Amino acid sequence: MELLGPVFKPIGFSMYTSSLVNACRTWRKKPKQLEVRAVNHKFRKTFRPLIPILLISIVASTGFCKPMDKGFNPTAYVNPFIGTAAHGHTFPGATIPFGMVQLSPDNGTDGWDWCSGYNYADTTIIGFSHTHLSGTGIGDLCDIRFMPAILTLNSETDTTKLLDLHSVISHNEERAEPGYYSVMLKSFNIKVELTATERAGFQKYIFPQSDNAVVVLNLGHALNWDRTTEAYLKIVNDSTIVGYRFSTGWAKDQRVYFAARFSRPFGSSLFYVDSSLVRSRKDVRGRYVIGAFKFRTNADETIYVKTGISSASIDGAMKDLDTEIPGWNFSKVREAALGMWRKELSKIRVETPDSSLKATFYTALYHTMMAPNIFSDVDGYFKGADGKIHRAVGYKQYTVFSLWDTFRAEHPLFTDTYLPTKRANPSRARWNTLTMTGASLRSQNFLTRKPTISIS
Repeated sequence: MELLGPVFKPIGFSMYTSSLVNACRTWRKKPKQLEVRAVNHKFRKTFRPLIPILLISIVASTGFCKPMDKGFNPTAYVNPFIGTAAHGHTFPGATIPFGMVQLSPDNGTDGWDWCSGYNYADTTIIGFSHTHLSGTGIGDLCDIRFMPAILTLNSETDTTKLLDLHSVISHNEERAEPGYYSVMLKSFNIKVELTATERAGFQKYIFPQSDNAVVVLNLGHALNWDRTTEAYLKIVNDSTIVGYRFSTGWAKDQRVYFAARFSRPFGSSLFYVDSSLVRSRKDVRGRYVIGAFKFRTNADETIYVKTGISSASIDGAMKDLDTEIPGWNFSKVREAALGMWRKELSKIRVETPDSSLKATFYTALYHTMMAPNIFSDVDGYFKGADGKIHRAVGYKQYTVFSLWDTFRAEHPLFTDTYLPTKRANPSRARWNTLTMTGASLRSQNFLTRKPTISIS
């Protein structure tokens, strides 16, 4: 086992990050009782003294760590599909460490096993939305959902095609790696690829030859506990659309603004608003809003859609989009996302001849970085818990703080390994949330103790 420095090679190693951090905390109390060993893949908790400290604490607090080994690639061991079945509640889509965007498929099924919007038992996809929760016991988010399709939309009776839009998939035609996801929509013979930056999602659609290729944006449909309260969609020009989706659910007043650009102009468009089709309009507002944008495509023609999101404003979403994805090089964005994951995952190095143990460890480590999520735009603006727009100056605002036992293990992991205080400070973000809502500090147990994440 190696952590960018001294090498330890146990017989085998498989442990989730909470166990690693708890081992560090125990070592500090009882340094002679610690040893990490694996015997026949059945593990006993006797710990060798130096291993836990080298695993977690030394990486951030000392200068003895060597640069990342260019030949070491932990992303090869990450399987984003782990946790998506049964009661795992994870999603397989594209995101970067602690990113605002989680661009991932939605099955369209309500139920506790679909808290993340996706379950591996399902073989239907209704679209690809830009926000998702991972590992939670309540479902929410799934905002700003796009879906490519082959549809004829000529009459009022075609509204059912929009409301019931979905495709069958095969898991044999799905692929996922850190920062990337792809699937074949068998019902339409369209291949979809997804990648992401911090605040923007990038979609690649490979269409068959058709006069009825469409890209549908659904701002009205909601999953599980979430409900749309107001949606707005505006056509800026023949390749740019903007709008927002307000909703209530686990988050009582959630607001997601967006700006999206197509790689080529759409030929025509129509809207579905609440209960009817609307044509010849540039903008619509309602509780259930759908936009359909029509193209003529040649065989294997690619159409890209890139979308920035914001909690503050449409202008903020546009700035996020144009700053983070200024061009149309999908491969470059995908490679950058994978590079971010490699950098973060490489901070802990495991050596074992058993690749399945590495997959267990690095996938678990990958899932620790699904949240908290960046919440401030590239210019620092964000919607505060008080409903007002604030600006983060000199730090990044974060959201999606569980605090349900995460302070025991995950937060020390962040403190020691992943979140340097000068670049990103979730504790400050949490402090801002408390002061905006006027919460009593005595009621926040983690604040009455020594903070696990430093406050700058």
